[in-house]
Parts: sequence; C-alpha cells; structure tokens
Amino acid sequence: MTNTKYKLLILVLVCCLTVCIYLNGTALASTPQWVRIVDDNVKLYTNANASKVTFELAKSYYLVVTAEVNGYYRVELMGNTLLFPTIVGYVNKNDVQEVTETPVTPLYPEQTLYVNSDSALLRLSPLDSAEVVITATNTQSVSFYGEITSQGETWYYVYYCGRFGYAPSSCFTNPNISLHPTPLPQEPITPPDVNDNPNGEITKPDSTAEAILIVFVVALAVALVVAIFAPQRKNH
Repeated sequence: MTNTKYKLLILVLVCCLTVCIYLNGTALASTPQWVRIVDDNVKLYTNANASKVTFELAKSYYLVVTAEVNGYYRVELMGNTLLFPTIVGYVNKNDVQEVTETPVTPLYPEQTLYVNSDSALLRLSPLDSAEVVITATNTQSVSFYGEITSQGETWYYVYYCGRFGYAPSSCFTNPNISLHPTPLPQEPITPPDVNDNPNGEITKPDSTAEAILIVFVVALAVALVVAIFAPQRKNH
C-alpha cells in the first residue's frame, strides 16, 4: 500500500474506534442510579438468571442500582444500619421503573416485627425441611425484609442476631408498611384507535427517504473501497 492508502485505512479505523467508544459510553450512562417498585409481586432474585427468588419487594419503594447484568439490575436495599444491614440482589429491568431524580428517604421501609409464638425457627430457605440457622424466642424482635409464598404458605425473610433466614409469617406480628410518600405514577391512558382509512384501502409506507439513505451509504462505502485499493496511475 502507498502512504495515502495507509492514511485512509487508519482514518477508517479511528472512526470505527470513536463510534465504539461513544456507544459504550452511552450504554454505561443509560444505567440508572435508582429504580422504583411500581407493581405488585416484584421479585428480588439472588442472581442474574432468575433461578432463585429471595423475596418479593415492597411496592412504591426504591432500590439503589450498582450494575446492569444480562437484562437485570444488581441492586441494594436497606440503609446498612446495625439492625438493617444492606443486602444485594437482582431485579428484572422490565419489573421496575427507572428513576432520574434523587428519591425521598426512606428508600426502603425498615419494619421491626416481634415473635408472637413460642419460637421462630429461621431457616436457610422457605421450606419446613430446610436447615435451621438460628432460633428467635417469644417477644424477640426481628428485622423484616420481605415475604415469599412457598408450598402454599407465606414466609418472612428476616434478620436476627447477625443471621438471615425464613420463618412462617404466623410466627410474627404483621408488618405495617405504608406507601412511600412520593405518589405512584398514574397509569397511562390509552387513546382509542382511530380508523384513518375507513374505506379499507391498503396504504404503503413512504420508503423514499430510507431508500435514498441506503443508496448514499452504499455509494460512500464503494467510493471508500475504491479510493483505498484501486491502483494509482503513474505519471510519465
């Protein structure tokens, strides 16, 4: 190749690299800092493939986003206090609403429940056969994180004396979680369909602009290839 061809090739590579950097930066910038739980029964997963549900999240509250993985947001909840340490999980991007403005605190409700039975056996999973990690006795307080239905029974996911675990909801007092002070967004009103073609005629979309753009791009690509690889005339 001549020096001119080398220069043109380098220019093309630089342009491609610039576009890649821009697109990558745009993708990173699109990850929100917070998301809001605006629907019922939104699940917090233990991983980014939704193979295991930790519990269902409190509607109307917020989660801190730390990363985006395979269509899921990795999120944090709770304020990392002594009784409510922060935990990490994953939510489906389609199950939450992105938030651009700083939410009003509390981001997530901190509910203290009390054992109202002889004892509450906290287990590794919401199953009667699961391993017991710790036992909370009558009148002891636990920190409530969420609930999950397993085998037709409601289980609470709680924190007690440095350990997390599940126990049937019947072992505790009921959580009293109010909606977040920020009003939930209103459901969008779908306008009725308007028949712009009452006679039933088939109308084709105008593709003139798209055709012109395609021809321009193809012509530009061909010209660039010819400019780089066509043999140059020698001066006699």
